[in-house]
Amino acid sequence: MLWVASALVRGQGKTEGLHERALVLTGPVRRKLGQPDGRALLGKRAQARVTAARNMRSKVLYPALKQLALGGQVAPDDLDARIDDIFFDHLFNTLPLTDEEARLAFEKRVEELAWRELQRAIDRSGVPNARRFRAISAAESMFRGCLVKNFPDLVTSARTLEGVPA
Repeated sequence: MLWVASALVRGQGKTEGLHERALVLTGPVRRKLGQPDGRALLGKRAQARVTAARNMRSKVLYPALKQLALGGQVAPDDLDARIDDIFFDHLFNTLPLTDEEARLAFEKRVEELAWRELQRAIDRSGVPNARRFRAISAAESMFRGCLVKNFPDLVTSARTLEGVPA
């Protein structure tokens, strides 16, 4: 089954315009959507993922990008677009997992995307050579520190998987 949604958004900013999304709904997804409890589960998980994505961008990536800014504006990033590309596929593929496992899997994926965005920003930054390594170190340290502060479960689970005591 193919589900197509379209919305025209008015306003000022990057969300203005026509937005369309086409989703392929497989059997398990259709069954979940056909049950009130299943719809509630998908809605709850989707809302939690939107919150996690917003927090990853504003509380982890943005402070790290500020470390690269030379008193000017923070470099734009494409994290929202990267998350948009994986959001529904990841939501539907993690249906068999428990809520906690699905949440941690999504947060790990978003962390990887945010880290890549930081590395792209480092590659594009105009930081002078004399200050470059200090700025990179500060940005990466800020990223890791903010990640520990805002996503402690994710950091703890990653350390446990690596065999490092939490």
